[in-house]
This record gives sequence, C-alpha cells and structure tokens, in this order.
Amino acid sequence: MLRQILNSQFITHTQLWRLMRHACIELSRASFCWRVRRLWAHGFVARHSLPMVDSDFVYSIAGPGVTFLETAGALYNGPRNGPKVTGDGASVAHALGLNAIHLDLLRSGQLVLWQTEVEIRSENELAISNYAKHYDAIGTLQLDGHAARFALEYERTPKLQSEYLRIRELLEVEQRIDRFLYLAANSHIHSLLKKCFWGTTRSVYIGLANDLSLHKLDAVEVVDAQTMQCRRLASSL
Repeated sequence: MLRQILNSQFITHTQLWRLMRHACIELSRASFCWRVRRLWAHGFVARHSLPMVDSDFVYSIAGPGVTFLETAGALYNGPRNGPKVTGDGASVAHALGLNAIHLDLLRSGQLVLWQTEVEIRSENELAISNYAKHYDAIGTLQLDGHAARFALEYERTPKLQSEYLRIRELLEVEQRIDRFLYLAANSHIHSLLKKCFWGTTRSVYIGLANDLSLHKLDAVEVVDAQTMQCRRLASSL
C-alpha cells in the first residue's frame, strides 16, 4: 500500500482502495481504512483535502514513508518529503487522472505490467535505464496473444506548441520503446496533439482519456499521427 502511494505521487482514498482490492492486497474495506489511518497517524503518508480536485482525501508519501521504503529496497530519486502540493492542485489532478487511466486498463483485464513516472524517472536519473524522456507511464497489454508495450502520456492541460515539437523530436530518437499513446483530457487538447504530431515517423496514437471508461478496450478509437486515420486502440498497439 505504501509503495503504491509512493509510485502514484498522489492518490485518492477510493483509488487506493480499488488498486489494493484488485491486487488482492486488501479485500476488507474496514481493514483497508484502518491501515490507511495508521500510516497517516504515524507520519508515513500525508493526507490532503483538495475539494477543487476531488471530494475524497488525497494521499501522498511523507518523509518517514520514503525512508521506510528505501530501507525495504524501493528505488526512489524524488523529493525526500514527498511531492509538493501546489496551490492550484494541478499536479494532484494530473496524478489522479493517471490513476483513473491505470484503473480503467486494469478493469479491461488486459493490463499485465504498469511502470509509473516515479519509477521511470528514478531509473533514468540513476542511469539504470535511458529512455528519451520521463514518460507518465509505460504499460504492457495482452492483446490477441501478443504483449503490446507502449509509453503513455496523459495530457490534462495543454503545453505550448513549441514544447510538443521538442517532445516529438525526443520520440523520434527513442530507442527503447516504439509505440506511444497520448490520451487527452478534452477535444481541444486532442486537436492540438494531432496538429503537433502529424506526420511523425513513429507510432504515435492520440485518443481521449474518458473513452477508456466509456468503452471496452477493443472499441476505443485513436488517431494514428502518421496518417491522421482513425483506428482501434487494440489493433494499433
């Protein structure tokens, strides 16, 4: 449970419960709540009330939790006292959106591996791996008898066009992964992504994050940035 909080950066009470139940780590809601309260009471996690982001309590790792996990062998190269909550809550909202995507993919029954941005960043900065950038996540789906591995980027708020063009250059030279999925929070960001990645030489697919919760995985549509053609996500990866 503590490791999940560390890797998620920020996570709501309900999201944490759903992840723990899916992994069969905790099947009793009452026991789960008791364990979370103990972690908070002993200072291992921080608890935030951020009504502009979510009505649930939001948890993040705290300094003692970082120390405990490192002693247990966790790889971490982030802030010693955990991630900082900004006044607008934007970083929290982004993390919660990623958790929602993670849960949607788990519900599909086809997600077999999920590496978070915290893990990717730690590996990159400690020279354990050499991805071209710190992706929001790297996932592996089991699709029609084959494992499809992809880098995921969740775009909750738009970046400058120049920044997307810089990222496009990084993807063009990425050596360790060859499929990239961009999930936008709304249609405006979706259109901006299509404009910035049109004609790329890499396999970049652009979709809407909400479609994962509205449709089965084999019915989710994405745009192939190379050709601007609409395709099904499952057949693209």
